[in-house]
Amino acid sequence: MADFQHIAIGDRTVRVHCTGKGTPILYLHGGLGSILERPASDALIARLAIQLVLIERPGFGASSRHAGRTLADFAGDVRAVLDALGLTRVGVLGWSGGAPHALAVAALAPDRVAALALVGASVQGPDWLLPTDPDGLARARAEIAARSAAMAAAAVKAPEALRDAILGTMPEIDRALPDDVRAMLAASYGEALRSDGGAIDELTALRTPWPFAVADIACPVQLWTGELDRSTPPAGARQLADALPRARLELVPGRGHNLIFTDAEPVLAALRDAVGAAIAA
Repeated sequence: MADFQHIAIGDRTVRVHCTGKGTPILYLHGGLGSILERPASDALIARLAIQLVLIERPGFGASSRHAGRTLADFAGDVRAVLDALGLTRVGVLGWSGGAPHALAVAALAPDRVAALALVGASVQGPDWLLPTDPDGLARARAEIAARSAAMAAAAVKAPEALRDAILGTMPEIDRALPDDVRAMLAASYGEALRSDGGAIDELTALRTPWPFAVADIACPVQLWTGELDRSTPPAGARQLADALPRARLELVPGRGHNLIFTDAEPVLAALRDAVGAAIAA
C-alpha cells in the first residue's frame, strides 16, 4: 500500500489512505489495528464503485499520539480529515474496536455521516467502565499500561505470534482465515504497536463511558454480527440494535468476529446503497 497522506490536526498528524472511486466509505480499523488493516481488495473496491478511506487512529503507526483522547476527540479528527479530503457526507464502517469510534462519529458529527455499518459491535457494558474512585482508576490505568506494553513488545518481536495469540481466543471459523488476510493482520499489529502509547489511549477510551447517547444517532445503521462471535456475542449486538432508532441487524450464520474479512462484499455493498439513498433523499 502506498500514497499515504498525513493530515495536520493542530500540532498532530493523522495518516490516511484513499483507494477507489465512487461512493465514499470511511473504514475504522479494529482495536490495536493500523492503516494496513483493510476489509477488501482493490479489485472488490473497484467492482463495488466505492472510494474507501482508511484512517489510522492517533498513537498507532504513523498517526501522532493524542494522549488521553476520548471518542469525542476522534469524532473531531474525522471532521478534520473529511474537510481535508473535500468529502461532505460519507458512509462509516467500523469493525470491532472501530465500532464505538464509528458510533461516536455518527452521534457527534451527524451532518457528515449518511449511513453507518458496524461489524462485531456491542453495547457498552458496566464491566467496561473505568472505576470512579482515584485508587481504582490508578489500578485500571496501571493494568492497561502493562497490558499494552506487553502487546507492543510482542508485536515488535513477533507480530505473527501476537496475531495467532489473538486469533487463538476465537472459534475455528475466525482462525481459518486466508493466508493473505493472516499476513495483513500480522503486519497491521506490528505497524500499530510500534509504541504502546496508542494502545493505552485506545483501551482507556473504550473503557470510559461513551460521551454520547446511542439513542441520538439518527442515520440508518446496519449491524452485522456472526452467530459464532465470542468476542462481541450476538446478544450485545441485539441490545445495541434495540437502542438505535434506525437499525437493522444481520445475524450471519456460521461466521465469527472476523466476518468483515470473509464477507466484506455484502457489508460494503449494503452500506454503499444506504449512503446513496440517504444522499438522494
